[in-house]
Amino acid sequence: MKILKKIFYIFSGLILLCGLLMLLFMLNPALTQHLSDWLYGGQSARTEARAETGRNSYGDGTEAEDGDRNDPGNSDREAANPDGTMPGGTGETAESAAGPEDTTESEAASEAEHAPYVAPDQKDIETPEAVAKRGGYVPVQEEAQEIEEEEAGRLLESTGYGETGDGLAFDALFYPYYHMLNSKGQHLYRQIYANALELNDTFVPIEQAREKEIRDAYLAVYNDHPELFWLDGGYTGKCLPGGTCAEMTLRFNRTAGNLEQASEEFREAARSVLEAAEGADTEYETELALHQAVLDRTEYRLNAPMNQSAYSALVNGQSVCAGYARALQYVLQQSGIPSYYCTGYAGLDHAWNIVLLDGDYYNVDATWDDTDPNTLDYFNKTDNDFASTHIRRELSVYLPACRGKRYAVQADARTGAAVPEGEVVRSLQEYYNDCYERALQNVGGEVIEFENYLSGDALMQQWNQVYDQEAYANGYVNRLLADIGVRSCELNVQVEQVGDGLYRLRHRIRLIP
Repeated sequence: MKILKKIFYIFSGLILLCGLLMLLFMLNPALTQHLSDWLYGGQSARTEARAETGRNSYGDGTEAEDGDRNDPGNSDREAANPDGTMPGGTGETAESAAGPEDTTESEAASEAEHAPYVAPDQKDIETPEAVAKRGGYVPVQEEAQEIEEEEAGRLLESTGYGETGDGLAFDALFYPYYHMLNSKGQHLYRQIYANALELNDTFVPIEQAREKEIRDAYLAVYNDHPELFWLDGGYTGKCLPGGTCAEMTLRFNRTAGNLEQASEEFREAARSVLEAAEGADTEYETELALHQAVLDRTEYRLNAPMNQSAYSALVNGQSVCAGYARALQYVLQQSGIPSYYCTGYAGLDHAWNIVLLDGDYYNVDATWDDTDPNTLDYFNKTDNDFASTHIRRELSVYLPACRGKRYAVQADARTGAAVPEGEVVRSLQEYYNDCYERALQNVGGEVIEFENYLSGDALMQQWNQVYDQEAYANGYVNRLLADIGVRSCELNVQVEQVGDGLYRLRHRIRLIP
């Protein structure tokens, strides 16, 4: 009998222990994972998931080959920059480019924000009459001469590579075209750049490359470097029957004949333009000042000499769209603001700029703004704004998409001043907050003065009702007076319509202790 009792107690204890263990594993899943790793050698679902997220940017588990990356567009999508971001400044990582198909709403919004540029249909392009003939960009012209193997074999010995450019590096933020190329293209880019810098016009390509690869590398150098103003928009290539380029000859314009003097003239002209932005406090203010200074300095003239260069606009003061865009690109670069030379079609072959401000990209067409009088109609615009008038082409389609809105502008028709989108209020609550903040910033005497802009006729009607009913006091005035320790005030607001649905409000608050 005693033996049966012992067996019963042991059996009951085992059941109780099993129950406690089951409860423990239910409350702590990590213990279950550790037990699984111990039993099965660590081949758990976790390690399989890590292996899956480590695949390459194709997203199909295949490896990229050099032959797949000759197209600059492909290399732009495939190769990550050293900091892990994708070329073109999108901020997307190579790993995230191959992410899972299932995304949350916020992830979908992020993907839309960083989606590449999508070109509109050319048949939808309508050039405004006022700027219809303001083009003039000439696409890069290459001339190919076919030679035999025997002649090609002698070129390396007689001509050589010239400058190789080995050791040069180019920041992706300022030189995006370099980072569109694969490793072979970048090697050619460095060689072309180094030889152009030394006025060495003829050399053997340092990489075995076909005509399109040579053209892409040359175009990338030409688009990235407005300071090479003596480099003309074309070159000659000696090629084998199969298409491999055996020799390259760059074309220089007439400034190469006395480059030292031309360079001093160029630097002096650029300094004169840069002076216009010396008082600017922000990148936006710098951009606007330099845009206006380039317009003031340059006259549009289709037959202007060397009109594809920044030199034509800055030194000669006459150019076409290419000169305007390259001049603005150069002075913005000199001010530390990334600006890219963008080429395409706008009724004619055309060139303009893409500018980076506070993490967002904007289109700027200085040529079309240089009218009589000057405008800001094509300043800091999105791709949607440009979709009916501009199409990117060639390598420019791989530049970042322009979706910035904060520094999009409306022009104050009375003063001609640019009003950034970020400074325009579009609701009563925005108006109250803006007034409170501006008033606090201007406290310092018996009178506080400030102004702001309000957009929309419907909002203006609401604003009138608020002031008729004196509801503005609870909107911002009472809070302001309490914070600065003042008993009461007298408020006067002058309203002036300065554009289509755009109103300027000038506030004067006299404090009464």
